[in-house]
Amino acid sequence: MEEHLRTLLLALGCPVTWDGFRRAKALPYVVLTTVSGRDLISNDGRDGVTTGRVQVDCFAETSEAAISLRRAAIELLSGYHGGPILGAQLLSIRGLSNEKGGDVIRRQSLDFAVTYRS
Repeated sequence: MEEHLRTLLLALGCPVTWDGFRRAKALPYVVLTTVSGRDLISNDGRDGVTTGRVQVDCFAETSEAAISLRRAAIELLSGYHGGPILGAQLLSIRGLSNEKGGDVIRRQSLDFAVTYRS
């Protein structure tokens, strides 16, 4: 699921990584984080399907650029199914900002419920 989501979001035209960048990257970029997850269990035990919450953070230099990136991410992921992903549903949207070395980096944060084969 992780590599599939990352590859899908590379279509946004900017760097995409899981759990943050190790060093400063030029804006814009996207950071993916697994927030939570749980296995689905049947009467026969674990059925190989996991449902989790994935946070998609869209970072950009301006609010307009962050919002544009957010909209494109929603267009790609909301309702998506393919590969190991059985379905993705948008749960929440937050507009935030991060301060870095005196600069303000605009961030749009999205939460998706993602059901996938594990």
